Amino acid sequence: MKWIHGLALLLCAALPFAAVADDAAADGAAAPVAHPTLLSAPQQTRIGEQRLRYRVSFDQLDFVGANGARVASIGAIGYLAERADASARPVLFAFNGGPGASSVLQVEGLGPRLRVRDGKRQTLIANPHSILDVADLVFIDPPGTGFSQAPTDAAARARYWSDHGDAKAVESMIRHWLKTHGRERAPLYIAGESYGGYRLALLAAGIADLRPAGVLLVSPLLDASSGDDSPGNDLRAVFDLPSLVVAAAAHGKGDLAGQAVENVYAQARAFALGDYAQALLQGSALPADARSRMAARLAALLGLPPQALLAADLRPDVETFRLGVLAADGRQIGRLDSRVAAPLPALHAADNGRPSAANDPALGLGRSNRITSAAMADYLHGLFGTALPRNYVSLDIDIAMAWRFSADDGAGARPFGTALRFNPTPNLARLAQANPDFHVLALNGYYDLAVPALGPWYALHHSALDPARIDFRLLPGGHAVFAEDALRPQLHNLLKEFLR
Repeated sequence: MKWIHGLALLLCAALPFAAVADDAAADGAAAPVAHPTLLSAPQQTRIGEQRLRYRVSFDQLDFVGANGARVASIGAIGYLAERADASARPVLFAFNGGPGASSVLQVEGLGPRLRVRDGKRQTLIANPHSILDVADLVFIDPPGTGFSQAPTDAAARARYWSDHGDAKAVESMIRHWLKTHGRERAPLYIAGESYGGYRLALLAAGIADLRPAGVLLVSPLLDASSGDDSPGNDLRAVFDLPSLVVAAAAHGKGDLAGQAVENVYAQARAFALGDYAQALLQGSALPADARSRMAARLAALLGLPPQALLAADLRPDVETFRLGVLAADGRQIGRLDSRVAAPLPALHAADNGRPSAANDPALGLGRSNRITSAAMADYLHGLFGTALPRNYVSLDIDIAMAWRFSADDGAGARPFGTALRFNPTPNLARLAQANPDFHVLALNGYYDLAVPALGPWYALHHSALDPARIDFRLLPGGHAVFAEDALRPQLHNLLKEFLR
């Protein structure tokens, strides 16, 4: 089973979006307080044929309340190559999603250390495909993740466990780190995985002055409204369908089973954007005979009974599908990686109020909502000593379940109609206006049912970004594409090109 920390949960897609007033800037919070930077002894690694010396840094900002006491903190782990031209090297900031996930991209393929499983233990080894050879790397852990302190009271939770408060906290760390390390003139790149894509698009509203050269989006949540299950929203079903068909084919179900995944996806995508979308747009006006024909076509693609598709109003959802497509064999498939199959979960009293996605066999969460990483804690304590907290929190889904969303893109007042959408993606176009070299690299997995790839494609191509600035890639992986061993050489080459 894949290591849990490499698979961001993205539970927000399984939870209701509650529109609240955006009060992140209205409660008079004081400026954050910076700790002195911790710096490791020199380290060595080999990337390809190149031997590289580097140091690891740790920076922390404390957020304080009205009485001056710390109410939350945010941390950043940096990997800094020892080069004569260090001040001009690109800097890539990266974070995962959740909400509630630490920045595990650093040990999933980007950083110089790579997590591996040795029996029941996880260990860190040298990563020959790190991109430290072309850019310095900074991984940000928001409040409540990594070594960062969770908010201590209700007011702090309302601020820092909210979409805008979280984005502002991350922006504070980016600005602090660039200034503290003398890298304000370095080419700037930012990466967000899963919910981290939504966070990145939110904070893009306020960082045009930093003139980022590019953003890396990994299986990103972007337009949350389009993927919502609200009645009358047909986009969600259209976006999900190609990935559902790929999942069915991966398990020998449906008419396209046995074909290459690229062909399966292309055919399903064409159908989803064509006949399927046309049928759904008619709603209840779709004639009964056309409805029956569409149910039969969906059944042939998905390996489900036509009656089940009719009962779902021709709009199967991910959770029902992944629990049902192999139910006759007593199995479920994965949400974060639809190639994974496991026995259907037993019902537990503790599941009351817990999203079904928490039982995803590709996640492997078990009964706990909070996971710590001894491997990361030991590694960082070995570098910095006892100055850091004892436990490193890799994932805490209670953060996701406490999260507050605001129907605002972070840009201030908007017309009523657009203010109803949870979609900050157009903020990225502002970064393109600030930097003529700005570009986007989006990486998505064919087998990802947490963020089906058609959704991010749609959001980016409806954001006012010039399509020439968007490099959208589909890869034979799940939600965590960097967790795929076979893809790492290809990803390294893609990122080297992206960072130049």
